[in-house]
Amino acid sequence: MHDLITRFFFDIEAPITAHGGAVHAYVGDEVIVTWPVDPDGASNARCLECFAAIDRTMAGLAAIYQRAFAVVPQFRAALHCGPVIVSECGSAKRQLAFFGERLCEYYKQASQHLVVSADLLSLLTIPPDLVVGKGETIALRGRHEPIQVHAIQQAG
Repeated sequence: MHDLITRFFFDIEAPITAHGGAVHAYVGDEVIVTWPVDPDGASNARCLECFAAIDRTMAGLAAIYQRAFAVVPQFRAALHCGPVIVSECGSAKRQLAFFGERLCEYYKQASQHLVVSADLLSLLTIPPDLVVGKGETIALRGRHEPIQVHAIQQAG
């Protein structure tokens, strides 16, 4: 399992970098990626385009994963935006820690491939090959007000 996850992380690095993302951390089988918020809605859509690029990358590598691991990794993602506090933590092993709202608990139980908050959707231009699904109101740990999330799918 470790080899599979490690290989997956290496294989998704190029699409993340190509779409302006920065890997913040690997947490078990999860990767946390950040993008800066830009005044340009098309630029902010890079996170959605990155997800589609990872999807294409994994489809292209499916046969290789099948031969090597007898399985093709399935993945899903949740995208959100908002204020983040960055703090340097620790003394023996120093690292940057990001503190902010995350949709982790929700997307792990959701049956959707890609979930995006309405907060983020309001800041980006939806690429024409994607369709925004009906919203769902959810509670986030540490937030007083609920937020709206939407499933995003390929058009067609």
